[in-house]
Amino acid sequence: MNKNPYQIGEIPFRDVTIKVYHDKDSSENDCISSWQMRNPETCYTGHIFYNFETGKSTYPEGAVIPVQTKEDREILPKIIISGKKELDDSFIDFLNLYLNKEYKRRNGLQ
Repeated sequence: MNKNPYQIGEIPFRDVTIKVYHDKDSSENDCISSWQMRNPETCYTGHIFYNFETGKSTYPEGAVIPVQTKEDREILPKIIISGKKELDDSFIDFLNLYLNKEYKRRNGLQ
């Protein structure tokens, strides 16, 4: 993949805007997407102790576990990289179908 893809446009998806990039080394049929949790700062970052015998996890004494909402854990697309050189109507339609299908799969809604 090209180290310097350039932006060909943006598309709205749910309540976010996704940047779409062209990569000259990709085929026109290639579509690579990057997804991320809506609010990654609500994740616990620290040590977790897992007991393989009991299958239970424990946290160190004094660990602060952030409170998450369902919306915080929602997985959303961040960027799309494709071999397409422009964002035409048929490509936007394809991306909308793809994003809706992937959204359901990644968020356990199937």
